[in-house]
Order: sequence, then C-alpha cells, then structure tokens
Amino acid sequence: MDPADALITAGQEGKALTWMDAVFQGSPITPRAGKAVEIQGLWYNALKFADAVGVKGAGILAEKTSESVRKKYFIDAGYMADLINKEGIPDGSLRPNQIITLALMKDILPTAAVAKALGILEKKLLTPFGLRTLERNAQGYRGIYRGNLETRDSAYHQGTVWPWLLQFYYALQKPRWTEFEKIWSGHFKKAGIDCVSEIFDAEYPFYGRGCIHQAWSVAALIYTSFANGWIKARGNHR
Repeated sequence: MDPADALITAGQEGKALTWMDAVFQGSPITPRAGKAVEIQGLWYNALKFADAVGVKGAGILAEKTSESVRKKYFIDAGYMADLINKEGIPDGSLRPNQIITLALMKDILPTAAVAKALGILEKKLLTPFGLRTLERNAQGYRGIYRGNLETRDSAYHQGTVWPWLLQFYYALQKPRWTEFEKIWSGHFKKAGIDCVSEIFDAEYPFYGRGCIHQAWSVAALIYTSFANGWIKARGNHR
C-alpha cells in the first residue's frame, strides 16, 4: 500500500500482473504495473469488511482509499483510468476492469460519474455474453480468439469477451430474466450441453472460445441468479 494515498500498488515492468496475465516469450501482453483500478475496489471492499468486524484503523484507511479513487481515477474521457503508473499518470485505455470498482464502490462514488462511465462501457465494451477487454478502435485490439499460441494470447485480454465480469455489470444494471434466459439458454446448446464458455469472440456472432465449461463463468451466472432472486438456496445450504 502507498501510504500517501492508501492505494495498492504492485508489480514491476516486464511482469504480468492481475488477472490480465497472458505472457508470450517471457513478455506480458498487457503490462499493468502500478495501481490497477479493480485492485482499489477490491481493497476498499476488504477494508470495509475489516472495519465491520472491528479491525482497528480499517475504517480510516477505507475513507482515505475512497477519497483517492474519487480524485485520481475519473478522467476527462468520462470513465475510469485502467491504472495509474509509477509516475502517477493515468492509463486511459478503455478496459472493463473499472466495472469491478464501480460496482463495489457505487455507494460512495459520485452518482453522475458512475452513470457516465457505465454508459460508455455499455456503448463500447458490452456484448450479450460479457464485456470486451479492450475497446474496438484501440491499438492492439483483437476481436477474434483463434490461431496459434501467439495469436490467441495476443487476443486473450485485448478484446476477447469474459462472462465473469457480468456479475459486476449486473450489480449496476439490473438484468431482466427474460433477456438473461434467452441469451444463455441459447449458449447452453452450443459449446457444451448446459456449459458456459470461458471466453467469447468480441465480434459477432460471438463464438464461445477457450474452455467449454469454465468455473468462473458459471459462478458469475449463479451469483447473478441468486442476487436477483431467480434461484434460492435449499435448506441450510448456502
């Protein structure tokens, strides 16, 4: 943690960081050294939990973290910077990582700023099956995940859609069951029977790619279904 702003900083140049960790021939495809936006949302969430269970000083740190996020991450383009580098410069790449922080900190972030960022994400990153990992007109964007190892790794977090991010999007934009069911029931018959793919192409027709039955993709749909009351725990199982 950087004591100056209570934000989490991590990594070094040339190393793969966070969940965007694809590496080819020893070099990260998506280098993210610095203060990654989603890490701050997770950090704030952890501090609030620690404060709730009586950890001394956690509440003060949470307040300092929230102040720093509000001050440093919203950029003139209307959304949140993907990270702040070691020089303190925001990275304006439009990526979906901010959806995690927007969802986890929505109650303390400026309402208008959250709404504006969400609108941009919906317009430029959202697909039926999740969010693109990079906007389409950005340098390095790859809309189709296929080919040899280098080609696939170059697309993995450079456009490719990841369903697990939907749980955070749906925390901000409540889904309708009819639309949710229509989208996913169709996919259940494609990559694998009753399966949810790891990733999807970022371009129509959004083919499922990668692992045909990915745990974190399934978990996102289950979480969303519980959060919206579409399914309920049975007995004492939770």
